[in-house]
Amino acid sequence: MGAFAFKAKFTYAAFVFASFYPGIACCDPFDLIPANPFKFELVQPSSKPNSIFVFGGAMSTAGFADALVANAFMGPHAAQGHHFDNSIVGAAYDRDLYSLGHGLILGAEVGAADRFGDYQSCCTTIVMSGSTIHTGEFWGGPQIRYTGVDVFNMIHIGGAVTVGLSAVTGSIGREEDRVASLHADAHLLYYLGPEIDLSIPSLPGVELVLKVQHRSGAKALPFLPTLGRLEEAYNGDVIGIRYRF
Repeated sequence: MGAFAFKAKFTYAAFVFASFYPGIACCDPFDLIPANPFKFELVQPSSKPNSIFVFGGAMSTAGFADALVANAFMGPHAAQGHHFDNSIVGAAYDRDLYSLGHGLILGAEVGAADRFGDYQSCCTTIVMSGSTIHTGEFWGGPQIRYTGVDVFNMIHIGGAVTVGLSAVTGSIGREEDRVASLHADAHLLYYLGPEIDLSIPSLPGVELVLKVQHRSGAKALPFLPTLGRLEEAYNGDVIGIRYRF
């Protein structure tokens, strides 16, 4: 059906409806369609462009897809039963730069973290260290953020994705296992950080953040040059608090 024929039929239907309900009339029958038919209220871009995010979490022995759901669907025998090996704590600074409309913000993120634990390598062969091992991670890149929606005036839900580069001082755990098996180098890889942000209307500047810290060489992506001869490297499931100012 062409656009003209559709509008003609819609106009006729509106005319018939108005003849039975004369109190409802409009100059254009398309005005009967609400501009925003959804119940969720779009939140306008925040006036607080800066934020600090402090977090902690566990390093996954699985791939990125499993890490997105905190390894919830990994079998009991996967990675020799080790769903997580080492830990991570860190902080990031985010800056909103440009509003793209429709609640989308273009910004940037830089961050640093300490990855630590007793697993020197996991999990093809498990090698435990006699003391806690520490390796540093530093990342940065552009970020796309959705300012979010208020659900029933009770909770605010937003999200963001950061892409860029990640550098580490050394590999441990599942990352070291992959590096050794492929004779690879994980010192400089791609970074991907999808997240979900939760807050309450009474504290709009404080958010509970659930995020995945993903490093890979993008070997499986033909449109990107491979870094470090790696596909997957390491994934962290983290939770933290972000303060906007």
